[in-house]
Amino acid sequence: MKHINLILTTFALMLMLASCGSGGDEPSTVDEPKVALRMIVQAPDAATRIADPGTGTGEADTWDTFVLAFVYKNSTTHTHTVVVDKLTREQFEKLEKYNESENVRYYSVQLAKGVVYCYGVVYSSKAANGDLFSRLQSCTTKEQVDNCLISNSYAAGNADATSMFLSVATGYYRDLTDNTKQGTIDISNPEPSAENPYNVPVLRLSRLAAKIDVQWDAASAFTNSSLRAYVTGFKYTSNPAVTDAGSGRLFPDLATATEAVGGSATFINTTETSQRNGRAYHYVFPESYKTTKPLPKITFDIKGRQVDDTEKKSTVTVNFKSQPQAATWYKINATVKGISSDREFEWDISQTQGTN
Repeated sequence: MKHINLILTTFALMLMLASCGSGGDEPSTVDEPKVALRMIVQAPDAATRIADPGTGTGEADTWDTFVLAFVYKNSTTHTHTVVVDKLTREQFEKLEKYNESENVRYYSVQLAKGVVYCYGVVYSSKAANGDLFSRLQSCTTKEQVDNCLISNSYAAGNADATSMFLSVATGYYRDLTDNTKQGTIDISNPEPSAENPYNVPVLRLSRLAAKIDVQWDAASAFTNSSLRAYVTGFKYTSNPAVTDAGSGRLFPDLATATEAVGGSATFINTTETSQRNGRAYHYVFPESYKTTKPLPKITFDIKGRQVDDTEKKSTVTVNFKSQPQAATWYKINATVKGISSDREFEWDISQTQGTN
């Protein structure tokens, strides 16, 4: 059975706070009338994974925890504003299927009557820097949920780090008339039935990470075979003041914060195979879409070594025009044209983006 976090009595809660600091905002045992909310929840689908050269990334394969957060719109009428529920993947897969879909299930929860916003996250509980359940559980307001952080060092050091990173998926219940906006669920209404599924709210999750893909062609930099050119030193930088890889937001399009919380990191894939293919790629969790300064940039080096062993080097900077968005593929093509009159490399850069 799924686990609903229940708050202790006032006395027990005081003991917990005294020993553990401030705790999460959990359902209260105070007698508030409860009703059953029945929903359809859609986990990420491995069939929509992004394409990478070489071996598969395991996107959507390694999540093992499904967390739902309900935030009451009118917080003054309820004992607790934020209610968090957690299911293991095994519990999720035992839920009734919707339309025989493996990743879409019916989910029910007992909640106090009211109007709520609904959020969802799947992730791996084994990932380093990745206890997202506790992070959401500590939220006490909608603003805190909207701005909740996830580390770009998530799963760093894990054997399946890339797969875990790409298996993080988030979402929220959207307005039925305008799916670009957040919607609310009135759980004061009678419980919808399986026979009338159109009245059942639907929560869909999709990949959080953005992909940055650099492809280059240095063939035209060769001049009578006297120059050997190669591209290296790929780095993604958001806010230079952040000394590590920084963070992204779980719900970047809802986040109201404007602070740049991303840091700097070398590209995940810069292997010899990648060099031979003229391609390097990286993944990052997006920041608040309202963050405008500073905007991220990519830097990499073009190096060449002539027959007399003299090395030439130029640094390329590619600036993003806006914040990277969730589940979006950013492709950068670089053509190295050769050595200019002042002995520096010349290049052409083009950028494209698309969802995947």
